Parts: sequence; C-alpha cells; structure tokens
Amino acid sequence: MIGRLGMIWSDNLELRDNTGWFGGGEINALFQADFVSEKYKLLTPFEGDKILGVRRYTICKWLHNKVFCFPIYGDYIKVYHLDQCMWSQIDIENPEDVQRMRFSDALIYDGKIYGFTRGLRAIVEIDPEREELCNYIYIPEDLGMLSSNCLQHHNLIYCIFGSSRSLCEINVETGEVNLYDVPFDVKGINTINLVGEEEFWFSGFEKIIYIWNKRTDRKTTLYLPKEFGNYRVDDNKKLILDYGSMENEDVIF
Repeated sequence: MIGRLGMIWSDNLELRDNTGWFGGGEINALFQADFVSEKYKLLTPFEGDKILGVRRYTICKWLHNKVFCFPIYGDYIKVYHLDQCMWSQIDIENPEDVQRMRFSDALIYDGKIYGFTRGLRAIVEIDPEREELCNYIYIPEDLGMLSSNCLQHHNLIYCIFGSSRSLCEINVETGEVNLYDVPFDVKGINTINLVGEEEFWFSGFEKIIYIWNKRTDRKTTLYLPKEFGNYRVDDNKKLILDYGSMENEDVIF
C-alpha cells in the first residue's frame, strides 16, 4: 500500500540524536526514522483514524519519551508512549467549533510544550506529564494571516503577520502579547529568523533579506547574489530557473 502512494512526506520531523519521528502527510500513521541505518518504518497508525487522509497529524514534538502529534486537519492532540507502545489523547477546547486546528509549530520551554494553532489563533500550553492543556494565549484577530513560521527565544515566541507587517511577541510566562511594526515598506513578509539576541531577519517576495535590530532600531538590507534564482513555469509550460527577477509572484523562502 505504501509503495503505491509514492513518496512518504510530512510537514515536520522531530529529531532526537539519530532517531526521528513524523506523522505521514497522506498516511495516518506515526513513522520512525533511523539516521544510522538510513531506514524508516511505519511505527503505528493513528488510533481511531482511517489509514488514508491528508495532514491529519503532521506536527510532532518529543518529550519524556512521548511523541506529541498535533492536528492540522485532525481533532485532538495524540500522544504516543514509546515505552508502552500505546496511544492517549488530549482534548482541545473549541467553543466556536473551528473545523481545522491547523497547528503549525510546537516548542518547549521550562518543561512545557507550546503549540501554535492557526485555527484557534492561539498558543496552547501543555503539561506533558499530566497530558493536559493548562492555558490558552490568544492572538489578536485583526492582524491578518500568519506567515510561515514561528520562532522561540527563551520564554518569548515570535510570529509574523506578513500582510500587516506586524511582529507579534508572546510571553508564555505572563501571557502578555506585544506587537511591533516591521519598519520596511515591502510587499509582504513570509519568514522570520532571529540572529543573536535582538536582530530579526525577514524575507518575502523579493531577493532581499531585511534585517532589523529591535533594540537599536537599526535597519539593514541584504541583497541575495545574482547566482540566486527561483524556478518558475514559463509561457510554454517549461520549468526555468529565473535569475533576473528581483520580485516574485510567490515567496522566496
């Protein structure tokens, strides 16, 4: 069956030493990869789900020898106990009956797991030993669509809302949410990274990386080299490598 589906893929790989875990993108199962033997195996299907389906639980995080699997189109947080080879699950409060949880990131701080759900527009705090949700930190709804990634710096989680060019800072200890305007006039922002303690790097649709020091307000632009290109389909439906365009219809990274 697996062979007929082609490539095994996922949205996330959780890696510990030489072992990785991931939820199948089209097969509703938890996979385990061994990077020494360079082999993988279907560890166990997701309990209670049909074996076929797209992006049910593809965001994973390992802690206390458990693999926490977060739903994109699924309904619960599923927990696989590696020692006992058994499943448990964590219910998610959903008073507005959001149809897709769309978890995109899972991070660890001070022994807790924090998952970002685009569906609920919230950071959920999980006690991994009791397997309970113990807090929700909600994100303002007027910021627009969350861009591609979140990042963690100690007790702070940062995410970017590209259309509004708003940098969102969430303090998971206090629940405080602060917003900062990204000081660049750009079409949109898609990725965010942190270099050092205070220097944020942003990318969007242009062959430019925008760099901003939040403390000093120093702004820098880094132009990607001429040899950097993007693949696109031309008018003859052929795939070409475009080196010349400084701005793209889709995001660079």
